[in-house]
Amino acid sequence: MARRGPSAAQAILIVALLGVLFVWYRIARNGGPAEPGSEGIVPPLPEEEIEEILFERGEERIRVVRETDGFWIVEPYRDRADERFLRSSLRVAATLEPERILPDTAGAQFGLDPPAAAWTAAWSGGRFRVVLGDTVPAGGGRYGRPGGARRIWILDPFLVRRFLAPPTHEIHSPVPAPIGHGRVDTLRIATREEEITLTRRPGGEWTILHPFRFDAEARTVQRAVNDLRRETITAYLGPLDSVDLPAHGLDPPRATWQLIQGGRRPEVVIGHPTPDERSVHVIPAGREVVALIPSESFRIFVDGLERLRDPRLFLLPADSVRTVEVRAGADRRRFARAEAGGWVEIAADGEERPLRSDALETAVRNLVALRAVSYPEARSGSAFPEAMRIRLLLRDGSRDSLQLARPQGDALLARAPRQPGWVRLPAAVHRTWRLWLDRPLRP
Repeated sequence: MARRGPSAAQAILIVALLGVLFVWYRIARNGGPAEPGSEGIVPPLPEEEIEEILFERGEERIRVVRETDGFWIVEPYRDRADERFLRSSLRVAATLEPERILPDTAGAQFGLDPPAAAWTAAWSGGRFRVVLGDTVPAGGGRYGRPGGARRIWILDPFLVRRFLAPPTHEIHSPVPAPIGHGRVDTLRIATREEEITLTRRPGGEWTILHPFRFDAEARTVQRAVNDLRRETITAYLGPLDSVDLPAHGLDPPRATWQLIQGGRRPEVVIGHPTPDERSVHVIPAGREVVALIPSESFRIFVDGLERLRDPRLFLLPADSVRTVEVRAGADRRRFARAEAGGWVEIAADGEERPLRSDALETAVRNLVALRAVSYPEARSGSAFPEAMRIRLLLRDGSRDSLQLARPQGDALLARAPRQPGWVRLPAAVHRTWRLWLDRPLRP
C-alpha cells in the first residue's frame, strides 16, 4: 500500500510552528518588539506649545525657537525656519516606534555614549529628547534611545535622516519670498539700469506700467515670480556679515524684486550667478542670510525690460492677412490672396500674376510671427532712415505695418505700431522681402 503524506491540516500546523520558531529565533537574536508600557515609549508632544527644537550633530547645534510670527533659527545664526518641516519633525518624534528593541543598555558600542546626534523639543511643561547613534551594520536601521530609555531602539533610518537628523538646509525656510497662496498683484523691479513696475490684470496677463505702458511677456514674468515664491532655495552660504557681498553681486545688487499682494511686500535681492552658472546668489526677503536658488530665471531677474516686455510685433493670425504691400523707395509690389486660394501679385494695371503661393505663405507666416531680438531704444522718438515698409491689409478691413531701417551687417532695426520704440530683428527679414520686391518667385 502506498504511503500517504501529511494531510492539509497537518501541513498548515507544521508551517505555523516553523513561523513561531523563526519569530522566537529573531527575538532571541535581536531583541523583542516594543510593547505598550515598555520603557522609552514616546509621551504625547504638545505641538502647539513647543517653544524650542534643538538639532545636534557632533559639535554642530541648530536651535529653533517659536516667535510671534513663526519659528526662527537663532543658533548658529538667525534665519527663518521651515515651519512645515518642523511640524513634520515633531509629528515623527511624537509617533516614533522602534523596529526592534535590543536587550543592551550600554550605549558606547552603538554610538550613543556620547551620541552621534540628538533631537530635543522643549515646552513650558516638559522636554523630550531622542539621542541617535550609529547606523546598524547589516539590514539598515539607526540605533537610538528616546526619552531617556535604558534599552536601545533600532529606528527607521529614513525617518531619522529626514526628520530627526536632517541636512542643515532642510531646517531653513526654502522660500525666497514668502507671500502665501494668493495672487501677486504688482511687481516692483530695480536693476542697475532701470526701475520697472508691472501689474497683473484679472485674466492673468501682466502689464508694464513704468517706465512706459506696454504688454509684458506673461509666461516669462510668471516664471520668475514662481521661482521666488516657491520652495527653490537649495543652499545657504551663511549670515550677511560672513559673506563677501560685493563679490557675489549683492552690494550693490544686480536687481531687487518686490512682490506685492495686498499688504504683503517681500523683496528679494538678486546677485551674481555661481561660477558653474547653475545657481544664483540671493538674499531672501526679510532675512539676513545669503542663499542659492536655481539660475533658470537669472536673465529675467537682471535684464529688465529687454526680457519682460512682450516681444511680438503683431497680434494676428497669418490667415487674417488679405493683402501685403512692399515698398522700398520707388520700388513697389502688392500681393493678395486669390479668390480661389493661394497668392497672386496685383500689377499696377490690375493684372493678376501667378506666384509660388507656398513660398509667399511661408514668408507671411514668418512675418506675423516676428519677435524682437533686443531693444536698442526703449521709447519712440529716435529716428532711423527708412529702407523698406511692409503694409498689411486684414480681412476685417484693419491695417498693420512694419518699417525697416537699412541693415547694418546682421543688425536690422524695425518699427511696428504695437511696439513703443525701435526693435532689433534678424537681418534676414530685410533680405527676404527685398527678394520678393526684386524677383517674386513664380510657378
